[in-house]
Amino acid sequence: MKLRMPFLFCLAVLICGVSVAHAQNDWLTVYMVDGQTIQIDGNQYPYGTVRNNGDADGTCPNNFNGYAVISVDSGMAIHLYGQYSFRNLNGWITIWDGDTNGIPLSWRLTGIGTLNVTSTSGRITIRAQTGTGNLEHCGFFFHYAVADPDSCASVIDLAVDDACCDCEPMEYQLYWRYNWQPHHWEVEYGPHGFELGSGTVVEVDANQCVFNLTELEFNRLLQPNTIYDFYVRSVCEDGLYGEWDSVSYHTYCARVDSITALEEDVTVTPDGLLAGYKATWRDTTDTRRWFVYYHRTGSNPFWDSPCKSAYVDTPLYCFPPLAPNIQYSFVVQSLCDGSGGIKQWIYFTTADVGINETDATDLSVSPNPAVGHCVVSLPDSMSAELKLYGSDGRLLQTAAYHGVPVELQLPSQGVFLLQATTEAGTVTRKIINK
Repeated sequence: MKLRMPFLFCLAVLICGVSVAHAQNDWLTVYMVDGQTIQIDGNQYPYGTVRNNGDADGTCPNNFNGYAVISVDSGMAIHLYGQYSFRNLNGWITIWDGDTNGIPLSWRLTGIGTLNVTSTSGRITIRAQTGTGNLEHCGFFFHYAVADPDSCASVIDLAVDDACCDCEPMEYQLYWRYNWQPHHWEVEYGPHGFELGSGTVVEVDANQCVFNLTELEFNRLLQPNTIYDFYVRSVCEDGLYGEWDSVSYHTYCARVDSITALEEDVTVTPDGLLAGYKATWRDTTDTRRWFVYYHRTGSNPFWDSPCKSAYVDTPLYCFPPLAPNIQYSFVVQSLCDGSGGIKQWIYFTTADVGINETDATDLSVSPNPAVGHCVVSLPDSMSAELKLYGSDGRLLQTAAYHGVPVELQLPSQGVFLLQATTEAGTVTRKIINK
């Protein structure tokens, strides 16, 4: 996957004795301080965020009273938008056009809500206050932007980013920030190098700044293993348009179709596992290499055992022996140009074959079902090697039998497989532990 990723950096600056941080494109972040007025030069920092200084758990201090003033040259507009939350109604925000003697743009905002105001006076004053008492779940963040009052919103830091890197398949989104909220966004996309006006146009809600690329691929609106150009601009209510910004995205390889788990010629191994399971699939292109892996359903495929993975050059995978009556997840991902395709998967459950009962009278397990332990017996003249397996095929215990009953401890509830090997052969039993 070839992606243009956002590169952010931080630089410490000082404004009126208050430590703040600003990132790429001079996006400033300021935290309000009790008993102080923070002065923000909108000419130097044309956009940023003003936040409360609440703790990480969302608790605000009692009797807080802080101010933030954003100033710009005359003729420029200041747009302020964001969210506030004072769920216990014991805090509030007031915003003036100008100083505190100016016109209130929003007066004593409390509860939970959003804000979107504009000032053309060259100055906005924000006051945050709290009372006394329980101030949990409170706080606010307001983004501000300085711009020509006759211009439309700008797209900032347009990039492709992973929205869910642990998902199957991984989800990718077109993502951007903006200096203020327009009426809506316009996205146009097409093959790399296409001319604007000839691509596919999609409208995105003003409250959103994401566009799901993986969804396009699922719906087969994008060709696999292909570079596309994506353009984004704002659309304002008065018919104005913002400037286009663009980024390129290299799509996944073709996704796999019609995965099938085959149970032909499945046999029971001496240790009670099932050999012979296979999986086949069909690819939508001429892909010649795939990455596959499987794991027990519900387990983490890369941290929990057992998980097996492999690279294969044909659309066929032969499983090693599997535990009976277990649901597995099997995942296939096509490979091309060093990148992966959209992962496709199936679930299948191995057969509950019943364990080989040959010479059943020779091997005794009591009690069965068991509660925490059981006793294994064979005819007095026999010697045997005993092995206890979990339902996932892992060897849990071994013991030697020499004519004396052997007690086995069962570590947890579930189904276990007992294998007894004598000179006459191997016998297996299924043990249920309640």
